[in-house]
Amino acid sequence: MGNCVYCGKPAGFLHTQHKECRELHDVAASKIPAFFVESLKSEISPERFQDLAQQIASSHYIDKAEFRQLVISGLKAMVDTAFATGDLAESDNSRIVSFCNQFGVMANDLGPEGLKLTKLQILRILDQHKVPSNVRVDDLPIVLERGESVLWLFNDVTYLTTKTHTTYVGASQGISIRLMKGLYYRTGAFKGEPVKTQYLSDEGRGVFVVTNENIYFWSPLRALKFPFKKIISAYAFSDAIQIMREGANTTPQIFKLDDPLFAADLVARASQL
Repeated sequence: MGNCVYCGKPAGFLHTQHKECRELHDVAASKIPAFFVESLKSEISPERFQDLAQQIASSHYIDKAEFRQLVISGLKAMVDTAFATGDLAESDNSRIVSFCNQFGVMANDLGPEGLKLTKLQILRILDQHKVPSNVRVDDLPIVLERGESVLWLFNDVTYLTTKTHTTYVGASQGISIRLMKGLYYRTGAFKGEPVKTQYLSDEGRGVFVVTNENIYFWSPLRALKFPFKKIISAYAFSDAIQIMREGANTTPQIFKLDDPLFAADLVARASQL
């Protein structure tokens, strides 16, 4: 005979869990994340909510490790629900942050949902013409200017430039015509009409860094710096951002990265600081 993995009392040798205990556990495990979503629009305080959630967990055989995972699942569901209508309301943002603080959960514990929340918070700080102070980047491969702060670093970014290739249509090398023995006449050669085509050239892979003053791209083969005062526009494609600089002969600078829309928004707001 073994003991029930939930209540600790004797259970069957082959089935070390009572049916009633398992049912209590499973119901609570499914409902706790849903309670987080419901609390998004309720008036319950984070402190009171934590007390109730912990009481449910302890009375339904949920240990501390599992409880923390359920809390994280609940907070993720809160973020998804808050973003479901598009932009995140300030009231929802404040409530989610207060619940994260109450349960001791960091943004990076929430995975993609936490990343989405962090990006939005950075954009909102920039909208207030302030520089976010909680962005930390280790082993930065570039040297910042005095007073310069990193806003975001994109990894595994491909740098692309537009180049032109010229071919000739209707070209002829000329031919030799024999007029008589030992005498030939050669017709003239011509290149034909030039046809120019543009293509994207892969110029390396590295990191794309946005600060409060500049944009940087660094790779083992190339390092670039674009001051905001020299940038005319930042346009987001489905998989890349295009930077246009001032000047008569400048070409588009294209960077393929994981979140082009956020990158373009970040550049647009940072350039207004």
